[in-house]
Amino acid sequence: MYKDANHKPEMALAVTEFEAMSGFISEPKEALEKCPELKLLTGIRLEEMDAMKEDKKAQMKYLFTKVMLAEKEEVAKHVRALVKRLKEAEGKRGNDDDDERDRLALRLNGQYPDDVGVMCAYLLNYIKLQPGEAVYMAANEPHAYLDGECVEVMATSDNVVRAGLTPKARDTEILCDMLTYKLGKPEVLTGDVIDKNTKRYSPPFDEFELEVISCSKNETAELTVSQGPSILLVKSGKGTLNDDVRIEKGSVVFANANEKMTLTNSDDGEVSIYRAQVNTRVF
Repeated sequence: MYKDANHKPEMALAVTEFEAMSGFISEPKEALEKCPELKLLTGIRLEEMDAMKEDKKAQMKYLFTKVMLAEKEEVAKHVRALVKRLKEAEGKRGNDDDDERDRLALRLNGQYPDDVGVMCAYLLNYIKLQPGEAVYMAANEPHAYLDGECVEVMATSDNVVRAGLTPKARDTEILCDMLTYKLGKPEVLTGDVIDKNTKRYSPPFDEFELEVISCSKNETAELTVSQGPSILLVKSGKGTLNDDVRIEKGSVVFANANEKMTLTNSDDGEVSIYRAQVNTRVF
């Protein structure tokens, strides 16, 4: 079923305001306390969670697996009950984390009615990124991109394991078994300034990092030299690389390891390029 044996860490850099669910919340028991429909769906008693309080990963695996493997009809019944309760409370919400999750659950149900993924609004971290912020996920960590545009970088793998919020094939048991159940909010990267033209986003993975390169009107920029091969995607503008490779919005260029490149802007505005390369920590 899966096309290769490679793992698949990923990173998403927000191009616009960007929303996602990524990784599990820190306190599994709180999900049951804040969402009574989760408690009814799973049949889990708070005392059971207390018995596992020394191992919160085990708590989350128990809870998440119970939710995801519940019968479809039961899921639909409790999602509808959740939606009914939330709609009755509309107009009374503020802007704290619980209120945001309630709004998210309603949105998700609007897109995927009665789907088990609606319940994940209370199990996963809900994050909002501004343009220029990035979030990364190690292999076997759950995530869902919800809204906005991003540039995504990942290791070489075509494997995707789905379990909710999708019309595509699902492999729920496999997903529940393979996850790491790491808890806590994901780290948000804002990028390191390398020089006046380059900002670099380096996740803790050997396979990749991402550079954002900008070059103003009438300017020339010397690109950093990567010891591994790299791929450049032109976001905007027109120009040349090394005076002989013409580039414009949508152009994709492959660069060899240790290749020196000079970017010249021939546009009225800024040239902006995304560059994916092997993480510099490898060398």
